[in-house]
Amino acid sequence: MNQSTSFLAIVGAISLGAISPGPSFFYIAQLAANRRSLALRATLGMAIGGAIYGLLAIWGVAKLISTNPLAMNALRVVGGTFLIYLCFSLWQGSNEALEGTNPSPAKNRPFSRGLLTQISNPKTMIIYVSVYGALLPQQPDAWLYLALPIAMFAIEALWYSFVSLALSTSGSRNLYLKGKKWFDRAAGAVLGLIGLSFIAGIWVK
Repeated sequence: MNQSTSFLAIVGAISLGAISPGPSFFYIAQLAANRRSLALRATLGMAIGGAIYGLLAIWGVAKLISTNPLAMNALRVVGGTFLIYLCFSLWQGSNEALEGTNPSPAKNRPFSRGLLTQISNPKTMIIYVSVYGALLPQQPDAWLYLALPIAMFAIEALWYSFVSLALSTSGSRNLYLKGKKWFDRAAGAVLGLIGLSFIAGIWVK
């Protein structure tokens, strides 16, 4: 497999991994149904997180972490704890008005929360490490060290921008407003369960 073919194969595999449901998707979906601008700011954070993982993977740092049980367990605990925090934040803010003067903690700092959601997710790291390990040439050309992180940024940005736009239409927004309390709590519950499963060491597809 030549360098260009490897690049295209990695981009295709990571794209499939990005669209699979997970903590990032549920977080963006909740924000998008609430307010498009929040989801787009979180999308930028997630895209930067994808670029960071792309850079770490090609340099082999993520692979080193994934083969260290203590480091992997620590990552699961940190990531799971953050998702549980998001769960409580969403639950706490579920009764607040959409345009309230005191937005819930889950809607504060969407960029930083999007970045943290992405980089604290063991699923993301495992996908990147496994794909790069299987498809990256043993001696990558210099251009791949720049092209792959940029491509990872583009994949995450395009996918979650699509999710943000699709779930922030007037129809979706009106549906959300009618059941805001339960939509917020359902999204929070999903994030909380995923967080608990990370801490317990259970792999959630």
